[in-house]
Amino acid sequence: MNRKPLLATLVAALAFAGCKGEAKVEKIQLPPAPASVTHPPAPISAAPANAEGGGLATASDGTLRVTGATAPHRMSQVAATGSGLVEALLVREGDVVEKGQVLARLDDGDIRLRVRQAEAQKKLAQVQVAAARRELDRLSKLADEKALPVAQLDQARTAFEAAEAQLALAETTIAMVRKAQADTQIRAPFAGLVVERLTAEGAWVATMPPSPMVALAEITPIDLRVDVPEAHLKTLRVGDKVRARIDAVGEQVEGTITRIVPFVKAGTRSFQVVVELPNADGRIKPGVFAEVEIRPSQAATVEAQR
Repeated sequence: MNRKPLLATLVAALAFAGCKGEAKVEKIQLPPAPASVTHPPAPISAAPANAEGGGLATASDGTLRVTGATAPHRMSQVAATGSGLVEALLVREGDVVEKGQVLARLDDGDIRLRVRQAEAQKKLAQVQVAAARRELDRLSKLADEKALPVAQLDQARTAFEAAEAQLALAETTIAMVRKAQADTQIRAPFAGLVVERLTAEGAWVATMPPSPMVALAEITPIDLRVDVPEAHLKTLRVGDKVRARIDAVGEQVEGTITRIVPFVKAGTRSFQVVVELPNADGRIKPGVFAEVEIRPSQAATVEAQR
């Protein structure tokens, strides 16, 4: 028996078995897959029911909490009613003035001459009226005695009436020039705060176009303007009570709604409420920030809930 072929076959079989063992890959045990999610994640909590954006909130009793800013009750750029040279500007920014106080003066040299001329014309007209009256009286006596034609008496009466008309014209002229002289003193139309000087001494002011001289703001009382979302248009009424905290002066002020502007702005979806605040001492200035509480009337609140 030939052993060499048998030995070769045995060696080949062992080599094949060894290669097969090296190719064997060990299985790795992986952790089990997580269970499928059956519920979606909880949503982000919504804002509280009383939060309405824009710094506004509604308390349980219906009180609205908003923010606003003060504004002048009235604002005017005071101008002269005639043309002229500014002789004196008597106020400065920050001054508090009374109604009727003189703010500025224009040069009135030319007007003073016109006043003297008008007064002279009035005196002349008065003399002519007196002379015409004496002549009319004299001719009237002659007419009564039948010693004067009626036509001559009529002429005397016409002359007297013309003299009276001339006197009336002179009186009107002098009133006009005296008014023009008074208008050279520019007065405050209301009591208020001088915000800005718009001209200076030596400047020329005119009426066409108008030349403002002083910016004047009325601050007693002072307005508080608040923008309120349109959802509250039905719940607010003129006369509703308002409390405003103004940090600039460190105090709370009570007021009432005096005007509601029923015009909703497209950009903010809000309307404006105007509150009138007492400000006799002038401590509250225009343009300061305020935290506001508005208490709607009970009747309006009930009506809005229907």
